[in-house]
Amino acid sequence: MPRIETQGLSEDYRTATGSYDALDRGDVTAAELLKILRLVAPLTAPDGPDDCPPSVNSMLIKGHFSCFHGDGGIIRCLDSRQEEMTPEEALKIITGEVSIEEFDISKGFKPRGNNIVRFGLFLVVAAVITAVIASV
Repeated sequence: MPRIETQGLSEDYRTATGSYDALDRGDVTAAELLKILRLVAPLTAPDGPDDCPPSVNSMLIKGHFSCFHGDGGIIRCLDSRQEEMTPEEALKIITGEVSIEEFDISKGFKPRGNNIVRFGLFLVVAAVITAVIASV
């Protein structure tokens, strides 16, 4: 069972409050979570100083914390390259049935490259250039 917290939502999940205060909602079943996501999807962040989007936050199976928020009929996940998804798709990601990477690939996005490897390669190239310049 996933453990969730919410932001920008009323106690009954039906109203966007805009509050950035996180509310721990505890463990929920997949059926309860789907119901919550369906209630959250049509909501949008209210105008005003408190403008946190109505969000359901959860620790994903791989230990990555992610935020799913309602946006006028869809769920958005900023960790996904697709971003837009249905409550049912969000549920599959939160419960670990599908990873965000697998979801993105199913929507036609190529997997993201390994930024750590790229950064390491950049450091090696920079070190070589620095050594060549220093030896001249």
